[in-house]
Amino acid sequence: MIVNTVAMGQLRALLRSHEAENQLRTAIGGLPSVTLEVLQGSLGDNLAQLVAAPRPGAVLLDLDLGDSAQLLVFRKLVGSELAGVPVIVTSPAAGVDELRQLMRLHIAEYLPQPMVSADVITAISHALRRSHATDAHGRHLCKVFSLVRRSGGMGGTFLAIQTALSLLGRNRKGSKAHVCLVDLNFQSAVSATYLDVDANLDLIEIARSPDRLDAHLLHAMVSHHRSGLDVIAPPPAPIELESVTPEAVTKLLDVVCEHYDYVVVDLPPAWTRWTIDVIGGSDVVLLVMQLSVAAVQQARALIEKLTAEGVAPETINLVVNRYRRKFWGSGVQLSSAQEALGRKVDFLIADDPDLVSKALDHGQTLSEIRPRSAIEKQVTNMVDHLVARLSPPAPAAGAGRADRSPARS
Repeated sequence: MIVNTVAMGQLRALLRSHEAENQLRTAIGGLPSVTLEVLQGSLGDNLAQLVAAPRPGAVLLDLDLGDSAQLLVFRKLVGSELAGVPVIVTSPAAGVDELRQLMRLHIAEYLPQPMVSADVITAISHALRRSHATDAHGRHLCKVFSLVRRSGGMGGTFLAIQTALSLLGRNRKGSKAHVCLVDLNFQSAVSATYLDVDANLDLIEIARSPDRLDAHLLHAMVSHHRSGLDVIAPPPAPIELESVTPEAVTKLLDVVCEHYDYVVVDLPPAWTRWTIDVIGGSDVVLLVMQLSVAAVQQARALIEKLTAEGVAPETINLVVNRYRRKFWGSGVQLSSAQEALGRKVDFLIADDPDLVSKALDHGQTLSEIRPRSAIEKQVTNMVDHLVARLSPPAPAAGAGRADRSPARS
């Protein structure tokens, strides 16, 4: 086995059997520059040791993929304390559904047991090189924001654009964040039109040969907005959603995430073969709705489906778009909607149809039409809360997580 660069660093491994440990140690013998730290036992009993300082270059976890409680702990772990550390997973067996769940969490590699030395060497080498590349270039892990709605007319695309622009305005170590808006709403793609940029995405071509998609091809598909936002959007020509394969969508987002700090994905209202893969791999899910009986019912049904599909409830955020405070008269009250939903709404975005229409019709952003409008302030406030939640300060020992931020008008 020839490795392009020498793998160096520390591997922290949690293993459930001596057989697995022996297999790993045998393989590590072929990587003399790798320091191995082995923990024995269950994931729950070793959480503190797994995340103890100093952080390792990579982590290998021996998991029981049939244990839903253990997978929930694993999901939280890779999204918080181990965020930024390449994670390799091993287990005696894994079905298609289990592997898809792991891929949604963007693990570095999966190794079936018994572990083959050549595969272990390759997986560890790739993981440690990824860790070194991140350190060398000072890059941050890509965070994915997905916008979903159950039907059209919710203003989801407009909110996706504003979310991306708000993320763009955030400074990361003195410079603007690199943000890309990816429009996957193929049957009614209008984001490129709204922003007055070219629409160059051809996922049908990518689906024919996903391995062809690399940085050079990605560059050809990206359009650059004058604000600094990059946009990947299909032409406004309806296509069959089912002709777009999950492999093509996954490959596209994987390549995009290698080049950006934040990716905002505008999903179609229709449920596809790849919808759950995108949502499950997202750090933030914005479920866009309005205050109407039908929209509330649709939102509740979608929440139940996402939860049943294994999407972490804490990633789902309810956003009421085009909100007008009602003191009397017809229409659904916010309190009634929250009661029907069985949970609080997280964010409220004001209704200003004249401003929004003017911006969309002229291919301009809200800040260009009316700087510091109520909508822009509310979206910025929403993004600030979400980013803070994704990057919380290191908690004191035994401290619990911060509560979900309340809805704001």
